[in-house]
Amino acid sequence: MSEFNRGLYAQGTKMESIKSTQQAAQKNDKRFYNDGNSFVGYHYPQEGKNVFRIAPAHNPADSPYVPVRYSQLEVEVDEYDKEGNKTGKKIWARRKCFVITQHGPHNDNNTSLIKNDPIESYIEFLQAKAEEQFKVESEKKNYLAPLRGYWEGDKFQWGILPETRTICYAWDNDWVLKQLELNKRWYQEMERISFNANSDGAYAIDIFSHIDQGIPLVIEKVINRDAKKSKTEYKVGKEGPDMMKRESWDDFFAKTKVDDQHLEELLGKKSLQELYFQNYKQSDYQKAIMGLQRFDDKFGFDLFSDPLFIGALERIEQQIKELIPEEEKEVDNDSKEEPKKEEKNVEVKSKQPTQPAQLSIPKKRNFIKAYINENYEIQFDVKILTKTEVEAWYELAFNSEDLPIEEYGKVEVEEKNDLPWEVDDANLADELNKLKKG
Repeated sequence: MSEFNRGLYAQGTKMESIKSTQQAAQKNDKRFYNDGNSFVGYHYPQEGKNVFRIAPAHNPADSPYVPVRYSQLEVEVDEYDKEGNKTGKKIWARRKCFVITQHGPHNDNNTSLIKNDPIESYIEFLQAKAEEQFKVESEKKNYLAPLRGYWEGDKFQWGILPETRTICYAWDNDWVLKQLELNKRWYQEMERISFNANSDGAYAIDIFSHIDQGIPLVIEKVINRDAKKSKTEYKVGKEGPDMMKRESWDDFFAKTKVDDQHLEELLGKKSLQELYFQNYKQSDYQKAIMGLQRFDDKFGFDLFSDPLFIGALERIEQQIKELIPEEEKEVDNDSKEEPKKEEKNVEVKSKQPTQPAQLSIPKKRNFIKAYINENYEIQFDVKILTKTEVEAWYELAFNSEDLPIEEYGKVEVEEKNDLPWEVDDANLADELNKLKKG
């Protein structure tokens, strides 16, 4: 790795620079509803106090916070066995689908070269169809309910409306580096804290990401429980010297500064700009179309029979082919010896259950919790399950079956945008596979 100039990072990142990055993202943020608070990410807070040290940007001239925008759609993905190997079968699971106006090609003025996204176009066409078909507002609202999500009995069915979030690198209290994804309200609270901590607003420095004098971010997760439902609340704040121990600011910063070892660790990772700016691929478009078709078939909207909508998709696809190069196909070493003809007949779901690994009850609880986070995204306390229930639920989760959550009463979910963070798709798959192996 090439040597880095620590002095460049010591200048900190100006809030004005960060704000311009967020404003550029807002140009691609189509509002289909009043978005509130939602976040996902690699780090996700446990109940109680969680402390994160925000990392500086790889390039000191960049913002340490990068906007991302995506919808979550059901797409067909590979099934893995208990050893973490592909089974050759497919299952349907909710996955992130990037919005091309945010993540596709941009010009030198940071303006998207592709003006329409397939997911957002689908939503606009469906809303226009509802306007023509229904004159009563309540009927139109019911018709469009699948877009935003709705309750079906005691189970919440999630919608597909895209959301814009902010992502950064961060270390936790044990100096483990992962990505952290923030919702709009939380990020705005961080901005407010930074501006209030600076005497000169015009030259305000982000207090969380400064390499030497960065103040750790505190996320407090509070779960209020009653007999049948629970409500989760989050509070954003900042860490400070321990007054009870008469800790000075110098001692505090000596403890929280990003040393050369951790900075080198950060620079060894791909930058957020590499990961999330102009990262849209042709396969992202295909994944979005797959998810939209499944959604359309499920609810009988029949937009894929509308020649106007198909024409809009064809124009988007043509632009993608012109502006985004076709990626190289990944070679699956595990499938080299398998004849390709067997790949044509893939099942949506395995009919024969896989034998679960022998894990301890705590590990099985963790597996169930991760499975719920990936597939249900609701607040459910796995600690209420008895040992017998844990055994039964683990076997269901291991074989990608539905869990009988509704039998435990309605679990209150705040607005979708208030959901707690969840592990990202790739990392969650790794965690599930680790737990399966024991």
